Amino acid sequence: MKAARFGLMAMLAWCLVSAGADVYVGRIVATIDPTLLCFGIFMCAVVFFALWNFKNRRSLYAKVRTHLTTLVMINITTFIAWYFTIYPLKYIEPSIVVAVILATLPIATLLSGVWIGSDKAVATRRNMAVCVLLFLGIGFLAMIVFTHRSAMQHAAFWPTVLSFVACIVSGVALGVNNIHTKQLSRSGFTPIDILTTRFIFTVLLTGLIARHQIPTVIHHYVWLYIVIAGLTMVIIPQTIFQYALRAIEPLTTSVIGSLKAVVVFGLEFFNQELVLTAWTIIGVVYLTGVALSGTVLQNRKKVASPQAEESSSKV
Repeated sequence: MKAARFGLMAMLAWCLVSAGADVYVGRIVATIDPTLLCFGIFMCAVVFFALWNFKNRRSLYAKVRTHLTTLVMINITTFIAWYFTIYPLKYIEPSIVVAVILATLPIATLLSGVWIGSDKAVATRRNMAVCVLLFLGIGFLAMIVFTHRSAMQHAAFWPTVLSFVACIVSGVALGVNNIHTKQLSRSGFTPIDILTTRFIFTVLLTGLIARHQIPTVIHHYVWLYIVIAGLTMVIIPQTIFQYALRAIEPLTTSVIGSLKAVVVFGLEFFNQELVLTAWTIIGVVYLTGVALSGTVLQNRKKVASPQAEESSSKV
C-alpha cells in the first residue's frame, strides 16, 4: 500500500513538473534559439545520467555493441521527438503542443506496431475508432491555431504551420521510439542504461548546428535558464518516472500521463503573456477524454483476456 501511494504521488509529481517545464520552455524559447536550447537541455541530461550510471559503464558498453542498430534508431527518434516538441513551443500554445503530441502518440503506436510487425494484435476496431476520434480532435485544434483562436493569436502563419506539423512528427517519432525502447528493455537494458545512451545523437547534432551560438550561453547567463529547463524538462521528470513505474500499475501511469495537457493549460494561467480562450480548453479536454477512455477500455480488454483463457482451459 505504501509503495503504491508513493508511486501515485511520484507520478503526479512527474505530471506537474513536466507540465510546468513545457510552460517554462514555451516562455524562454521566445528569446533563446530552439536548437541552442535543445543542445543545452540534453547536454545537462547526458552528463547527469552518465555520472549516475558510471559504475556500470563496462556492462553498458557490452550491451551497446550488441544492440547498436536499435540504439541508433532510438537516438534518431529521440532527437526528432524532443526537438519537434521544443520548436513548436515558440509559436503554439504549450497545452495545444502537448495535446497534439499525446493524441498522435497512440495513432503512431498503432500504425508503427502493425507496420514494424511488433504487435499486429493492436489493430482492433475499438483501437481504430479511438484513433479516428483522436484524429478529429487534432483537426479541431488545428482549426483553433490557424484561425487565431488560441492564446498565441499573433504568431506568423508559416512558422505556425511548420510547428503544428512538427507536433505530429514528434508524436510519430515518440511512438516508434517507444517500440524500440521496449525492445532494449527486453534485451536487458535498465531504464538508466537507456537514459544514458538515448540523448547522445541529439547533443551531437544540435551542438554542431548551434556551435557558433554556444559562447553566448556563457557570456549572457543564458546557461542558468537552460540548466533549469534541463532539470525540469528531462532530468527530474525522467528520474521520478523511473521510480514511479516500479510502484504503480501501467493503467495509472497512462491515465495520469493523459492528464498532462489539462495540467499544462491550468499552469498557463500563471503566464500573463498568454490570453487563454475557451476554444483551447474544449479541444484539450476532448482529446484528454478520448485518450482516457481508450486507455481504460484497453486495460479492461487486457484484464478480461486472461480470465477468458482461464475459463476456456477449465472446460
